[in-house]
Amino acid sequence: MFCEFIKIHFYFMLNTDKLILSRNFLNKILETVFNHKMIKHGDRVLIGVSGGPDSVALCFCLCLIADKFNLAIGVAHLNHCLRGADSDRDAEFVSDLSKKLNIPFFLKKTDVNQYKKRSGLSLEEAARTVRYDFFLKTSEKNSYNKIALGHHKNDNAELILMYLFRGSGLLGAAGIPPVRDEFIIRPFIDISKNDIMEFLSLNNLKYVSDASNKDTIYLRNKIRHELIPLLKKEYNPKITESLTRFADVIKKENQWIDTVIEPLFKKYVFFDKNGHVALSTKELKKKHTAVKRRIIRKALEKARGDLRKVQLVHVDLVIKLMNNSHSEKRLDLPDIKVIQKNSTLYFLPAGFKQISCKKMIFSHYFVNQIKDADIFLNLKETGATLKFSCVHKADGELSYEKSTAFMDFNKVKFPLLIRNFKPGDRFIPFGMEGCQKLKKFFNNNKISKKIRAECPLVESDGKIIWIAGYRISNCVKIDRKTEKVLKIQLFLHGI
Repeated sequence: MFCEFIKIHFYFMLNTDKLILSRNFLNKILETVFNHKMIKHGDRVLIGVSGGPDSVALCFCLCLIADKFNLAIGVAHLNHCLRGADSDRDAEFVSDLSKKLNIPFFLKKTDVNQYKKRSGLSLEEAARTVRYDFFLKTSEKNSYNKIALGHHKNDNAELILMYLFRGSGLLGAAGIPPVRDEFIIRPFIDISKNDIMEFLSLNNLKYVSDASNKDTIYLRNKIRHELIPLLKKEYNPKITESLTRFADVIKKENQWIDTVIEPLFKKYVFFDKNGHVALSTKELKKKHTAVKRRIIRKALEKARGDLRKVQLVHVDLVIKLMNNSHSEKRLDLPDIKVIQKNSTLYFLPAGFKQISCKKMIFSHYFVNQIKDADIFLNLKETGATLKFSCVHKADGELSYEKSTAFMDFNKVKFPLLIRNFKPGDRFIPFGMEGCQKLKKFFNNNKISKKIRAECPLVESDGKIIWIAGYRISNCVKIDRKTEKVLKIQLFLHGI
């Protein structure tokens, strides 16, 4: 489909304006879009447009191919309120551009300086956070499935140097990803700044300039205006191309390493859901430092959703925590809490709070898939023990007691989560069809607040399947089709 577009003439009519694209410029864009599968027929694409040359050029280029690929195009602009009247001027310029192209325009005005003070972030990081949040919310609200940004080859080279100066590893040295999360796309990532400026000049397209982009107080601007020109002049006239090639090599190395790390990560992780990740560290501690770093980074990414603000020093702190496994310890990292306990690393959201009963804290425990041997789980806070077994159904051999639960093994999804009661909990009691609040169940069975706080709950796939010592859920009951049975026994004083 993308190759077909190359056959189109290189002169286009867009609202009576004749636009010209050189064959080389067009082919580079199409090759990038095709190689990284950025766009498919019928996509809805929201373009982040600041009003500067890169985003304006991207806006025109995507509008040119919109009809060919049946794209729905929209433009989003965030007024950062950082440059007074100039910021308002930029917003008005992008609004006029959208009207000229007859495409929807979305505007938000946010005082980034105020957000910077509240969040404690740097100005650049605060602006980026607010901007991406606006793009994501706008795309979600208006059903855009892609966000297009104007980053180009020179931006990539600058970022690579920034990461190298900060002592980044291979992941940082890979530069800007052409596609992120199959959602954010960068069609200009293989296009140089000179190519973009030539396209704008050739077609006499206007744009606005941000004076702050020349302020060398910012590291990125210093690299752009001072270091790269020096490197070009004194060391390598094609330094941008060399850095881009270096990043591409690193990117492919990372992709291969990921194929090696993924099965190891799956081996050590036994819970990964809703920002909660648990890693078994008994064998992981024996691995090479490079392997440990990769797996911990992956756990952090799973728990946080991304690796923004996560640095090598944070990863190494987790490794240090893991190596001191003789006692429970905690580590607070950017937006994440890491707890080392019982040869397990728990990665939890920063705001996560363990449920408490007076001074007693009953932790979250996880039980992985039961295979050949029984699993014993000691709940040291209460002195109780849970024993998990897999048995075969045989009439007359299932001895039902309050302290023992029998469930259809195939109706249970692992890993199991063992936790406390919390307000709002519901489950479907055995023999019933509808949900009941646990609070009502406890009240009906005259279970005191102290006992209910210490009562282990067994959860599977977000559903409570056993109130230990009392009742299983109807959704895991044994029936005529049951063959394998999950047997869980509760020993109140250990075994």
